[in-house]
Amino acid sequence: MGVIAQIRNLGFAAAKAVPARGRVLAGLQGLLGAVPGVARRPRLAGLVPMSGLLPGRRPITPAGWLLLAAVGVIALIVVAMLALLAGRSSDPVTATATPPQAAAPRAAEPAPVQRRLSDARVRLAVAERAPLLGGRLQPRLAEIVDGGRAVVLQLGDAAPDTITRGQSIDIRLGSESCRLVYLGLIGGLADIEAQCGALATAPTSTGPAVTSPERRVRPGDTVRFAPGVEIKVSMIAPSGGALRVNVAGGPLVTLEEATPMPFIAGVDSCAVSFLGLDPSQAQRPGRDMTGRLVRLAVACNGATGARLASDARIAADLAPYLGTAARVGETVSFLDEQLEVYVGSKLAGGGARLSVGGGVLQPVAVGQSVPVTAGGTVCAIGLRPGEGDAVLVTAACNGQTAGPGVIARGSGDANTARVILQPNLPASLLGERVRLKLSMISPDGEALRLQVNDAPLSTLARGAMAEIPVGDGQCTAEFLGRDGTGARIRARCDEAAMASRILVAAEQEVAVLGVGATRPLLGGKVKLRLSLLAPDGAAVRLAVNEAELRTLERARPVLMTYGDGLCSVEFLGARDAGAALRAVCDRAALASNLLIPEAAETVLLAPGAERRLLGGRATLKLSMISPDGEALRLALNGGALRTVERGEPVSIPTGAGRCELAYLGPEGGRASIRAACDAAALEADPFVPVATETASLSTGGTATLFGGRLPLAASMLSPDGEALRLKVAQGPLMTLERARPLSVAVGQGKCVLTLAPAPDVRVAGSTRRVAGVEAACDAGAFTRAPLTTARETIELGYGRPTPVLDGRLTLTLSMIAPRGDAIRLDLGAGLRTLEAGEPLAVTVDGADCAASFAGIGADGAAAGRATVTVDCGGSAAGAAGTEEVVLGWGETASLFGGLLPVRLDMIAPSRTGVRIAVAGGRVTSLDRDLPMDVEAGGRPCRLSFLGVDGDRARLSAVC
Repeated sequence: MGVIAQIRNLGFAAAKAVPARGRVLAGLQGLLGAVPGVARRPRLAGLVPMSGLLPGRRPITPAGWLLLAAVGVIALIVVAMLALLAGRSSDPVTATATPPQAAAPRAAEPAPVQRRLSDARVRLAVAERAPLLGGRLQPRLAEIVDGGRAVVLQLGDAAPDTITRGQSIDIRLGSESCRLVYLGLIGGLADIEAQCGALATAPTSTGPAVTSPERRVRPGDTVRFAPGVEIKVSMIAPSGGALRVNVAGGPLVTLEEATPMPFIAGVDSCAVSFLGLDPSQAQRPGRDMTGRLVRLAVACNGATGARLASDARIAADLAPYLGTAARVGETVSFLDEQLEVYVGSKLAGGGARLSVGGGVLQPVAVGQSVPVTAGGTVCAIGLRPGEGDAVLVTAACNGQTAGPGVIARGSGDANTARVILQPNLPASLLGERVRLKLSMISPDGEALRLQVNDAPLSTLARGAMAEIPVGDGQCTAEFLGRDGTGARIRARCDEAAMASRILVAAEQEVAVLGVGATRPLLGGKVKLRLSLLAPDGAAVRLAVNEAELRTLERARPVLMTYGDGLCSVEFLGARDAGAALRAVCDRAALASNLLIPEAAETVLLAPGAERRLLGGRATLKLSMISPDGEALRLALNGGALRTVERGEPVSIPTGAGRCELAYLGPEGGRASIRAACDAAALEADPFVPVATETASLSTGGTATLFGGRLPLAASMLSPDGEALRLKVAQGPLMTLERARPLSVAVGQGKCVLTLAPAPDVRVAGSTRRVAGVEAACDAGAFTRAPLTTARETIELGYGRPTPVLDGRLTLTLSMIAPRGDAIRLDLGAGLRTLEAGEPLAVTVDGADCAASFAGIGADGAAAGRATVTVDCGGSAAGAAGTEEVVLGWGETASLFGGLLPVRLDMIAPSRTGVRIAVAGGRVTSLDRDLPMDVEAGGRPCRLSFLGVDGDRARLSAVC
């Protein structure tokens, strides 16, 4: 038997021969006894005698010991291997080859960002290069832009490209078209992925290519030329010379101007071309390109080309109905000359100013429509972009075919407009060159009475034409016949008239001048000096703005340029007191800052010299002349040094009127300087400033000058920085304009404010617009005004102490009655109740004064604002009751003891209204049954037009 069989048999025998508690040891003894060379022992651990178990066995020999040792070693190796396998299966994490120190990473260190994600995706640090697609692409990260919004990548030696998050750049690798996509910033690393696909198969169609008509499209829009030929414009390069587009649903690519880009549409070969920006926008590169129109065209062969050719033929046939090209100054006629559209001027973005159906010019943008009734139907006039300086005027009418439009042409009457005039409804035609107002139509419809270009009423028979001089040309107005309750009028102007500048009246003033008299009108914009009145009253000789004498016939106005605008002077006719003259100016002229000098002085000054000019109104001290002679530095009226550029006038602070100083240029090392003042400045006492200070104000900002004598509060600054709305002390809001100083009373004198340029201020990363205000005050401004003439109106807020009367009295508002008819306020001696219409006596520095409640804010009592007037001069009591006056043209009357001066400028032809000037202010209209609210001595009054007595007007004032 073998060894294994002996071991099994002996183990069974031992198990049967010994008790249960000794079977294990007995089995071991049997095992040892069965091994050759192992001797028997008398006992094993004192359990069972060995002689009873293994009788007749020999002792262990040396060979047996060797065999026993080998078996033990094998057993130990098996046990160790089993233990190792058990440990790996129960703890797979510790079974890895991680070093002991790396098996448990420290919690304070974040897990490293995985750099290589695949062969086509990698995460790069700045200045790092990594291979993609088996080394065929090796992008290098040059820069991370705007916190990760974009990155700058470089491929090989090519110029770096900027990629925005989610965008890509296109690359061609052999037969593959690839793109690199920037996915985002992760752990400070740029996530870059390469995406590739097979190139499109070559086209199979042949034949000549057909080019489509160009299309205009804005960024973000898609234009479809044919099935499968769609171009989406994503953006325009700042230079305006390239686009980012999606071609036929493909990825974003760059399309450069005049460089066609080929692509495949099905089996046809195509190419898209960028023809440039719309001509009306091409001159504005480098700005925001949003909303700009770009011009695209596509050329294709095969079936796609045939489709483009068919569409082009249809478009050509429909073009006359889709729009008529018209240039500035031309008139387009629709509906068989029943509807005419005049193009006045072009606007940015492709729009234009249009006069539709003889109406006033109005801005019309591309895509916008203007509804109009013509030919018994409703029509819509619109605009489409045109070539060059032209626009495409479109017309669509309900139930009728409006087009194609026709341009009105012909010698002498190149521009025509039609309109149906309704009684008492004015109409302006052909860019306001012909202005009409219908008074009445004769019962038989054969004649009418109308007013043409503000001239007196005239009669016009049917078929007759009224001639209207316009600039260097001529216009006509023809009465075509009655149309319902109105009259159909056709106006025509020749080329010279259309090329002339047109005065659109914004303000007018009428004055009666005697021979030899001089009179400034419209705030000094027009200065008239009458030299002669013809015996028949048909003409006058006069000088306008100190120019040479000229002859002016009745009802034949003369036009003149004033600053950026136009003014006109017209002789209305003879009056008992002289000649009635009317001056009219447009808005641009009224906004111009020209000075009409009454007196001027020119002086040569060397650096360091000082001179007083114009009776002390201008004191100059020259500091230096620039090396090139184009500027100088001087101190004006004791103020700080300032720079005066050659040929650019500088305002001189004055108490009234206007004065200017101009540097004419260098002469032999000295500076030629001219100072001039208008009549109002020369009539007033010279303003001699003794102190000058400057403040910088932004919207909502405040400043206090001269130790509290002159508090300023800015309300708003105009976008162009040319005007500032501000309050001085507790006064009302006033407008301070550049080159127009503002004079304010302070104490017993005055201060003059001038708007000066100031640099913008950066606050918290944004730019804040500021305005520089220079204040010059005379000596009287630092002396308190006497209480006998002191009067002040202020707005109070809850709990806010407000000084009045030059600091003599402080008012504090406590509460406003719920009905808004009374307030509680502190007058310095405890709370008092002030009711509307019941002044409250108060003593200020021994003088008797009165405080009156003028009302609450526009938002009611909840706004917490109340207006209070404090009067120590007693003027408010003088304006009370009712007074009436009858005035003739040009006459002035003073109501309520001079507190309310009123001058009659003119009576309307309809005799239902007048033009008046109140308290020396601007001329304004006053209509019957529409009273005007005015102020007389601080009290609210109401001025009414009662009617006409012959050539005189009756007015009534109630305070």
